[in-house]
Amino acid sequence: MPVAPASATPPAVDVHAVAPLAPADAIHFEPVQVGSLIKGEVTLSTSAEMRGGAAGMPNNVKLTLDSRLRVEIKVLKASAQSLDEVEVALTTLSVHSEFGGAVSDGKQEPPQTYDITLSGPSPTIRASSGAKVSAEERLKIALFVIPLVEFYDHWARSPTLELKPGWTSKVPLPFASLLFATPNNETMRVGPLTARFTSRTSASDDVPFELALPVEYGGNLGQVQFDLSGSAKLNAKSARPTAFDLSGPLNATGGPRGSSMNVSGTARLVGTLSYP
Repeated sequence: MPVAPASATPPAVDVHAVAPLAPADAIHFEPVQVGSLIKGEVTLSTSAEMRGGAAGMPNNVKLTLDSRLRVEIKVLKASAQSLDEVEVALTTLSVHSEFGGAVSDGKQEPPQTYDITLSGPSPTIRASSGAKVSAEERLKIALFVIPLVEFYDHWARSPTLELKPGWTSKVPLPFASLLFATPNNETMRVGPLTARFTSRTSASDDVPFELALPVEYGGNLGQVQFDLSGSAKLNAKSARPTAFDLSGPLNATGGPRGSSMNVSGTARLVGTLSYP
């Protein structure tokens, strides 16, 4: 084929044909890998009034609780679409409580380490010390592990998300019921999680979301329900969660054998996460 002679004048460029830049609200999830470390701190605060206590107790008692927890989660095993095994080091930093005017303060405790298998029909939690894992320990672990597992599971399957003002999503969170399928008659239901995106500035390092999350826990001592709402932030570059602040009404019924207590008040859950 004949070759056309080179033109002395370069062809005009149609500026409208240049591919547009990715929109400021498009985020792409960067999954954690085997060996990845996740650090976090959470503060749980409650203020409530208890009615109908056990025999010998006042009928109406005010109670408050402020507890700070630190966690380090190391990924031991993972697939392309799920986290399969993690090691959790959990430290109770402080506990401040008031019950009927009596004040109690707990000091920082030594860290407790747990090996958690997440894959299969029955996830397991094993204390590295070999001790039995209590209901209180499982609740503390759940604060960190359930959101992490559910977040990874949903995002790994479809890691890119283009957000527009008014975007909403309602996501079921089934893992909580599997983690609490214990022989101690414990049950836990979390979700569905409702997330809403309004907007963000292109210069911001975070993507903000509005959240609503119901939580229900049941055990031998009764039932506890939270109806939480608030906000959360994802890192704009990695789409990994960095902070959350949720609060809402708290209601509980039950109590030790022979009592029928009713607790109502408010709860707040605030946390930060980092990925060194």
